[in-house]
Amino acid sequence: MDIDISKNYWFSLKPHAYASIGVSEIFLYNTLSGQYINSENPFIVSLIQSVHENINLGVVLLEDSLLKNNDIKYFIEKTCEYGIGEVIDVTKCKNKPIRLMPVLN
Repeated sequence: MDIDISKNYWFSLKPHAYASIGVSEIFLYNTLSGQYINSENPFIVSLIQSVHENINLGVVLLEDSLLKNNDIKYFIEKTCEYGIGEVIDVTKCKNKPIRLMPVLN
């Protein structure tokens, strides 16, 4: 997926994505395909942590200024390509969507 860095997007992880979030690294795993992504980039770690904050309901706003960071843009594109994450153009969905986060028992 090509992300237009002049737009804002809603970002979420898909329900079948498993996220292991540490203090300084994250690991995202697509439980359907086996594809995964990991990162130690502090901006990406912070982004994924914010997705999992209860107040955000599994969805965060990706502002165009954030997407101008090549590492973040590449990471978001890879999560979409691997079926781990999803972006929605804010102009097409003005109200923030919610994504129920899976709970590991």
